[in-house]
Amino acid sequence: DDDRVPEVLQQPPPPPLSRDAYSGDPFLFLHLVQFREQAIYPSVQEQELFDLTGREAMQRFDELSAPVKAQYGIRAAGWFDVLYTFTGPPYYDEIRLEYVPSLGAWGVLLGGQEVDENGLTVPQIWTNREAAVDPTDSISAILFPSSIGKEEE
Repeated sequence: DDDRVPEVLQQPPPPPLSRDAYSGDPFLFLHLVQFREQAIYPSVQEQELFDLTGREAMQRFDELSAPVKAQYGIRAAGWFDVLYTFTGPPYYDEIRLEYVPSLGAWGVLLGGQEVDENGLTVPQIWTNREAAVDPTDSISAILFPSSIGKEEE
């Protein structure tokens, strides 16, 4: 049990979404994350308002995005701190796996202009993630394991 992973993202994945726009093959997002020492926000106002480290900005992103992600069936499959690598100091700070029920659900989420309980839209919430991670050294990839979401026969 890790306090950093929002409770709503620790729940089992919901049953397959019934809406046609969201149906499809589930996948995992693999995130290899390297945090910035200091978060870099796109505007001077945000930079002065938040004045956070990269880890703190990611925590803010996690807190704000968890309820929105959960509405679309997204769950944390695994979040791992990188403490040691056999080649030397860790290059990445975290490795994250997130279950996503379909590309359609992910696209609707990212394209949405829904407002959360704080009055923020999805793009506004995602600025915290962008501020938190080093874009030249962090990597995200989509993995389509054939067994995700399939019942055993």
